[in-house]
Amino acid sequence: MAGSPPVGDVTLGVDLISITVEQPLGTPATSIDATAPFYVTATLRASGFLRTAAVPYSIRYFFESFGPGPEGSLGIVAGNLNGVPITSMTTDYNGTATRLTVPASTLINDRTWKLTAIADFPTMPGTGAFIEGPVIATRP
Repeated sequence: MAGSPPVGDVTLGVDLISITVEQPLGTPATSIDATAPFYVTATLRASGFLRTAAVPYSIRYFFESFGPGPEGSLGIVAGNLNGVPITSMTTDYNGTATRLTVPASTLINDRTWKLTAIADFPTMPGTGAFIEGPVIATRP
């Protein structure tokens, strides 16, 4: 799995497993009104020793237009893995821990967009994950 280098006898695992887009009332969406703010949320999955580690992470969100058009950054969310001992094999971080509020008019209406995200760990260089997310349409 990308982002899972061996560390001694212990493997750390990190992966981005999904990106969701929500309208302001929390309704999942694949077609949004770009003149209103919306939310983008990734699910970051930690396994191995990372599932109980207390380390900072950041998730950067990007957009890319299908066909000619702009591409760029939607923004960044930073947080910390909670470091709480758990018994499950993985821990997922999502919801408010990874949610980015995208300001109104960041994307142009009447276009189709692909969203992506990159997670990294500033205190653990070389550890991270990438996901190509959903395709969404913007409408007036």
